[in-house]
Amino acid sequence: MRTEVLTDPLVVGYAVMNNLAVAVFLNDGATGRTLNVNTLQAIQIYETIDTTEFDALTAAQQVMIDRILGLSGDILVGPSSKARAVLVGAFSAGTNTRASLLNEVKRDVSRAEELGLGVIGEADVWDARN
Repeated sequence: MRTEVLTDPLVVGYAVMNNLAVAVFLNDGATGRTLNVNTLQAIQIYETIDTTEFDALTAAQQVMIDRILGLSGDILVGPSSKARAVLVGAFSAGTNTRASLLNEVKRDVSRAEELGLGVIGEADVWDARN
């Protein structure tokens, strides 16, 4: 955290912010920053699929998606997973389903979480600066 606060790699303006303002910024989850989700439940995937777009797929694509949706427990959807490749590959760029799927496999995070830190307090910022 010390490096983050002292070097300001995102050019946030930490130098002119007080300790509380820096802590609030680091903990804010509405920064537009995201991380990949590694797993989803079948129902989460199902809810992203547009019925008309699904019906337009080939029979083989529909079978593969049905197999994925039939998996129990957590379904791996990380960037290199087979399920993600099949799901995203089945739907063309610009389709609602593809956009929804790509949105579902990301989640908003705070800068602190992105850096692997817990919740940051005003005293933590003070310590990092001194």
